[in-house]
Amino acid sequence: SRIPPLLSFLITVWVTVTAISVETPPEVLRAARGRSVTLPCTYRTSVLERKGFIQWDKLLWSHSERVLAWTFSTKDYNYGKLYENRVNLSGNAEESDASIIINQLTMDDNGTYECSVSLLNDLDGISKARVRLLVLVPPSKPDCSILGDTVIGNDIQLTCQSKEGSPAPQYRWQSFNLQNQERKGPP
Repeated sequence: SRIPPLLSFLITVWVTVTAISVETPPEVLRAARGRSVTLPCTYRTSVLERKGFIQWDKLLWSHSERVLAWTFSTKDYNYGKLYENRVNLSGNAEESDASIIINQLTMDDNGTYECSVSLLNDLDGISKARVRLLVLVPPSKPDCSILGDTVIGNDIQLTCQSKEGSPAPQYRWQSFNLQNQERKGPP
């Protein structure tokens, strides 16, 4: 009842060859608000007949949000509400390119996206991959305020905040004495 080594090898090769593999780039993709970005996704399979679908979702804390679904047999698109008229497949889905292009980027497009390729004839392997998108937005003019009396010797609290900016702006404080020399240590 033992499988001969050659037959075992051939079965292993066959399983490996028919296993789907979906890949996205590991680095964070960056694009400016109002522009377009391509989210790359490619897949490998040995199955010639494509039956199934490609699906993109944006992953949120508690659930996912549909971006796009595309069916191989009918070539029909199904768009998520927030992405209709803004997203499409960017390459040839029949030729292993499941990439999408998102147009008119907004701050809400920041996040992690999942590309999924489901082929009915190839259910083994890695059928999903994730890519992170960072939409770049210049910081708005900061709103700054002073808490406390601005009298020599009193402690005061300074705050600055920008209503928008991606990545979030970081502020650095410096303190100067009456001779306009920088003070050492925490301000």
